[in-house]
Amino acid sequence: MEHATLSGHLTDIALDRLDRLIAELTRFHDSPAELLVEHLKSARNYLLGAMPNELEFSLLAAKDLAARLPDVHLQALVRQEVASLLGLAAVTRPTSGCTSRSS
Repeated sequence: MEHATLSGHLTDIALDRLDRLIAELTRFHDSPAELLVEHLKSARNYLLGAMPNELEFSLLAAKDLAARLPDVHLQALVRQEVASLLGLAAVTRPTSGCTSRSS
């Protein structure tokens, strides 16, 4: 079974965005930010491991958790970055008309 993955260039862009977001959030030492960092680190690992379903799950969890951040500007930044990352991930999704190979 083949999984769609981001091209090398798009992976680099996504990694850079995740790394910057993780660095920004690690400055905060509250429970929502710490849990959010864990979801983003998981997303980073799933991106590197070419696991698109897990990547999407971690990004959606991070997006939901952003609403619990005490800083509204940080909430907006996280939502914007995660939406962008979800958009990149959606580019690689196979269309429903794809056929699979069988032996």
